[in-house]
Amino acid sequence: MDQLIILAGGKGTRMRSEMPKVLHVVRGVPIVQRLLDALMPIFPKPVVVIGYRGDEVRRVLGEEFIYAEQAEPLGTGDAVRAAMDMLSDERLERIVVVPGDHPLISRETIERLIAAQKEAKACVAVVTAVVPNFDGEHATFLHYGRILRNEAGDVAGIVEWKDASESERHIREVNTSYYAFDAKWLRAHIGTLSRDNAAREYYLTDVVRMANEHGERVVALAVRDIREALGINDPEQLERVERYCR
Repeated sequence: MDQLIILAGGKGTRMRSEMPKVLHVVRGVPIVQRLLDALMPIFPKPVVVIGYRGDEVRRVLGEEFIYAEQAEPLGTGDAVRAAMDMLSDERLERIVVVPGDHPLISRETIERLIAAQKEAKACVAVVTAVVPNFDGEHATFLHYGRILRNEAGDVAGIVEWKDASESERHIREVNTSYYAFDAKWLRAHIGTLSRDNAAREYYLTDVVRMANEHGERVVALAVRDIREALGINDPEQLERVERYCR
């Protein structure tokens, strides 16, 4: 059984609004609702992680989902831990995690991600995007995490922008924050994350490094259209995404 976790607890300070970020509308539809509409055919009852003004998110989306509350904004790793506390291990094989502020995500990409994880029997599979630059239409990707690869070309880790060196910030392969995990492996390791980083948060990205340290398989696939990886953090990015929405 596959389970979807949507990270929808952020305040979105840069949106310059008191509304939860995921409830801002893209062509009349809330950001997180667009994502759910795309993925609900695969996952019948996603877990939605809420935080800032979570009651509003819950009211807009309705009661057909499982809700997990992240009491404090302690990072993506902590949000996933809160979600997993709501899930039983019974029949759970795979956990798919996506951010709630990426309205252009497609069912096809997530199906490819699941297939890649399953075929490789990997503990972690991640979707990446290779961008031509970080200017103009691609400026949204500037603060995304960077994919680190070893000499064999395999994914060795993901470094967040705040923690990246100057040379790492020039890497053009970025993390979309779409993941598929072996459920048992994630359950065993999600509680071991550290806050020893620039943001003082629990980074979900650190599990990729953990997997490599334990000799586990990590696989990556590139998104076919990098526009699908566009997230929304401010009104300008929302306007940019609207140009690509149907």
